[in-house]
Amino acid sequence: MSALPQEQVSDDDWAAAMQEQASEYDLRADPGRPGGWQLTRLSDGVVRSVDDGDTVDGFRIVLGTPPPPSTDKFLLQPVTRAAVDMAARLTDPRDIAAASPLFPTAGVGAVPLETFAIVTCEPIAPASTASTVTKAPSAP
Repeated sequence: MSALPQEQVSDDDWAAAMQEQASEYDLRADPGRPGGWQLTRLSDGVVRSVDDGDTVDGFRIVLGTPPPPSTDKFLLQPVTRAAVDMAARLTDPRDIAAASPLFPTAGVGAVPLETFAIVTCEPIAPASTASTVTKAPSAP
C-alpha cells in the first residue's frame, strides 16, 4: 500500500473546516440592505445578512469585483461533493492494527494496582562480529 500525500494545513484552515456544516446555502441580494446579501442555510433555514469577505460556517463569501447584479442568486455547496473521490484503502481486516486496552480492576483474584510498573526496553549488545558458517554433513 502506498503512502498518501501529506499536505500542510494551517491552524486557521483546520478551525474553519471544523465549522463547516453538511448543508447547501442560498445566496441572494438582501431586500432590506441595498448592496448587502442574504445567506440561507438550507438544512435548517437559518438566514443571515452577509457582505463580501464574511466567513460563515467555515467558508468565506467572496463576491468579486465588480459584485454580481442584485438580481442574481447562487446555490453554494461547500461540502456537497467532498467525498466524491473517496475510496476504501483497506480491504483486508488484518491490515488494521488494533488491541484491547489494559484496565486493571479491583476484585477477587485481581492483580493489585501497585504491581503494575513502567517497563523500558534496552537494546541487546551486538554479538561478536566474527562468525563461522559451516555446512552440515550430508546424510548417508
